[in-house]
Amino acid sequence: MKAQPIINTETGVITFPPGFSFSREGWHLSDETKAKMSATRKGKPLSAETKAKISKNNYFRGKHFTGESNPFYGKHHTEETKEKVKQMQEAGLIKTRKGQKNTPEHNAKIGAANKLAYSEANPETRAHNILISNNPAKKPENRKAASERRKAILEKKRGTPERAAEIAAWREKMDEWIEEHGHPLAGFQFSEESRQKMSETHKAQWQDSEYTEMMRKAIHQTPNIPEKMLGELLEAILPGQYSYTGDWAVFIDGINPDFIDNDGGFKVIEMFGNYWHRDSNPQDRIDKFAKAGFDCLVIWEREVYELEIDPTELINKILEFHGSQ
Repeated sequence: MKAQPIINTETGVITFPPGFSFSREGWHLSDETKAKMSATRKGKPLSAETKAKISKNNYFRGKHFTGESNPFYGKHHTEETKEKVKQMQEAGLIKTRKGQKNTPEHNAKIGAANKLAYSEANPETRAHNILISNNPAKKPENRKAASERRKAILEKKRGTPERAAEIAAWREKMDEWIEEHGHPLAGFQFSEESRQKMSETHKAQWQDSEYTEMMRKAIHQTPNIPEKMLGELLEAILPGQYSYTGDWAVFIDGINPDFIDNDGGFKVIEMFGNYWHRDSNPQDRIDKFAKAGFDCLVIWEREVYELEIDPTELINKILEFHGSQ
């Protein structure tokens, strides 16, 4: 069972049991300790179970630090930093594989591993590769024909001289017609009455449970990585108290909250992404829910990713919000 913080409801003191994640930033093992650990592990291969656990853990961390979830997403090293890295590489302080080649022994190991993947020891992989090899689309003559068709389509889209002349002639005719008759949509605007009707129709659609369910299935919205991490935290400190509703399961006055209090406490929690909500004012969302009688807590994506450094601040923030009346 995953280690959970122990909360004293009377004093508000939070105790973190062994196993709870804390940062070890700035802390380093001594060379003597490293040597002892190395000597202890030598000659003791990892069990299949341990390897599976390591693989699963690496996959989990990889999912949480790819794309926009990576703290360095959208950022770039400065020229000064690049120069420092270059100097460290030249001094041999940072090892790279630039210009290096695999040894014959290494290549032999890679070859043996590839042969194993295509051997009878992996029937599923072998069956998949046989299926691919029998695919008509993979045959050289068919691949060449498909390539020629794609080139023809791209050439047509990009425009041959003949196609460019056709488009120019069509545009000239359109310009002449517009000059004579005027643009059909020039100055057109929906009347205030039409806008009001469209707004009411749109709101009424989202009040219809069948329409909402149909759109929900069509969109198939699922929680993103920060929302999953926040959901795990909520379940750890307030088991069964909040449910994820960001999949359009619930609408409050036309707004879909990310998490809602299961006990009818009229409380919702919203997750704001660092990128997508960078120009948003959390107070606007809080005020909208307040008009519907709901208390709203806005949590930023960066706060969730800081859990591994120090979870106390966010946990206390959630507990304070949930305990308020």
